[in-house]
Amino acid sequence: MLSTKNVKVGGPSKTLEPGNTTVSINSVMLVDNNFKPGSKHLILNVVGPDLGDDFEGFFINKDQPDLGRHKGAIGRVRTSDFPYADFKDDAKGIDIKRDNEIMKAVKRLCIEMGMEEWYNAQDEQHATIEDFIEQFNNDKPFKNIKLDVCLAGNQYENKEGYTNYDLYLPKSNKNKVSFELAGKNSGKLMTYQPAIHLEVRKPKEGVAKEAVKPVDAFEAETPAGKAKKSKVDKSFDL
Repeated sequence: MLSTKNVKVGGPSKTLEPGNTTVSINSVMLVDNNFKPGSKHLILNVVGPDLGDDFEGFFINKDQPDLGRHKGAIGRVRTSDFPYADFKDDAKGIDIKRDNEIMKAVKRLCIEMGMEEWYNAQDEQHATIEDFIEQFNNDKPFKNIKLDVCLAGNQYENKEGYTNYDLYLPKSNKNKVSFELAGKNSGKLMTYQPAIHLEVRKPKEGVAKEAVKPVDAFEAETPAGKAKKSKVDKSFDL
């Protein structure tokens, strides 16, 4: 029988796609990565620019429709393409610590968004990285602060045959950054380039397909999440 449920026509997407845009962070969470036990992704749940009164975004909370809908497209964005993990860099003779790298990612956000006071106040206040991120999520010092970002992504096809994107912030360097305070116009923000910032993965590879499920609402209020599967790199800079 023909189904009318999945027939889409026109209109802006309800989910963010790779490219340059402006976002607000609604919440953050840590997500386990099963390819390397103990490794984790740091996820930013973000919403894009207001798309006007005619745009019908996803519900802010699908279990509480009275809260209304998002005014822009939403997305889950990893702060790195690779999960954070403990490892020894034999070439440099140093040990990389997962929790320290996650805290670096948070610190970079805090510096750029003017939230250093919150970050400094967390010194020796948390026994685990999970507690630290939970506090970050609960306090929401990022609320109502916008970022200009370059979103990279892994493109994949979901079970229904639609194209989805596993989004992340590309690695910054000395000359270019993947995010900055909205309106800063420093000239250092990366310009999205598909040849660099987009990877198309075939369904049979299964990596991106298993890494992110379709976004229809944020799982924002719980810092811990379900396992994600991805590769592990030895570099964790944003």
